[in-house]
Amino acid sequence: MARTTNSPAKDKKSFGKHLAAILKEMCRRVKAKYPEIDFKSQDWYRKYKWTRDQEHSFEEWMAAYLHGNREARWELLERRHANKTCCRKAATEFTFMYGWVLSD
Repeated sequence: MARTTNSPAKDKKSFGKHLAAILKEMCRRVKAKYPEIDFKSQDWYRKYKWTRDQEHSFEEWMAAYLHGNREARWELLERRHANKTCCRKAATEFTFMYGWVLSD
């Protein structure tokens, strides 16, 4: 899942439906408008901030989403089977790479 840039994809049209769902949820949690975020921008993730509690809550949501959705696991992790620990790790890595800036 690790990427070399801070952009999850070149543009929203190239997002898979599960990546789009995850990014929409991430936006919803900080009251960002998903259609207005330019994910091609190098600093798109700096436009909003969230607390550690919000980040942790999102990671828990994403881990549950991945664990309960085989198709999402295949799209994002390229594996059909993953235990809860693997899904939590993937969610933590995702927020590290693509999460909003912490507001501490």
